[in-house]
Amino acid sequence: MEREFIRARTREALMRLRAQGKRLGRPRKVDEVIARRAIEYVARGYTLKDAAKVLGVSYSTLARHLTQSPVLRSFYYEAMAGARYVKSSAFT
Repeated sequence: MEREFIRARTREALMRLRAQGKRLGRPRKVDEVIARRAIEYVARGYTLKDAAKVLGVSYSTLARHLTQSPVLRSFYYEAMAGARYVKSSAFT
């Protein structure tokens, strides 16, 4: 019985927080600013892996974020098309 009370209070609290506009869960590592900076690095000729290293995020997280957003994906592909790649040792 007590367990049901706990579950009900938890559900109510979560609903109240969502109604207030609070974001629940783990904070995102990659936001719009980091994604755009990564696209700028790619446009300058660096690989996405090097850009991820400089920005302090993993390659897979950055790649997933760029491919999930249609707008960012188009910017990323445009940057890749116009980029001339440089040596990756510039970041090490």
